[in-house]
Amino acid sequence: MWEVYHIVLLDDYELLHDEIGESRMKELEMTLQLYSQPFIRKMVSIYNEMGAGFFIEINENDEDAHGSASWGEDADLLITLNYNDDGEVAGVNHSTLSHELAHAMHFIIEENIGEDRAGEELMALNQGFPYTEDYEDEWDEELHSPVFSYDYGMYNHLEDWATMIEEMTNFSPTNLTTATKQMSERLIDPQNEPLLIKAQYIREMIYKYISDECSAIFRTLYESEDYLRAAA
Repeated sequence: MWEVYHIVLLDDYELLHDEIGESRMKELEMTLQLYSQPFIRKMVSIYNEMGAGFFIEINENDEDAHGSASWGEDADLLITLNYNDDGEVAGVNHSTLSHELAHAMHFIIEENIGEDRAGEELMALNQGFPYTEDYEDEWDEELHSPVFSYDYGMYNHLEDWATMIEEMTNFSPTNLTTATKQMSERLIDPQNEPLLIKAQYIREMIYKYISDECSAIFRTLYESEDYLRAAA
């Protein structure tokens, strides 16, 4: 991982050393391939230029937490992916890594435009729906699915951003070119235009402040735009 992406992998408990762990490692590598080597290296270099290393830690955790991403002044970027203490894989998978990489991207966006503006701009695309910690109780499929990727995205603008990218980059672990059919269908539905606009905004911010060498993760988005233009 260091040689290809300049990411330091920490596996102090040697959780990736057995047969299951090796399959998990292959899935993590496929996730990084999806974003592309140039894009990941560029993101890592941005952190390096700010004096931060870029680490992925495989951790043993007895809580119901799949993963986390943290970064701050005088600190390294640390993505933690959790095994539960009962041996379950939990967050050592594509979805969790993609979600936490999305947070790492957003830290860079905030560094460029400020945390307040980053939140305000994303919230302005929500058709008036507020963020809420009671997202599970507030979620209404008919009302909210045209705007948010899934219920956790209503928690705050950080999770809105991360769940959007997580859904746009989902793929079959056995086929890197298989985009998420569900998200594809949602983005080409005219009723879900707010979701498409939000996806476009995320892409533009990533291209502007990180790199435009990650077009593979927006395969579904490009296909949706082409479809809508053809149908217009």
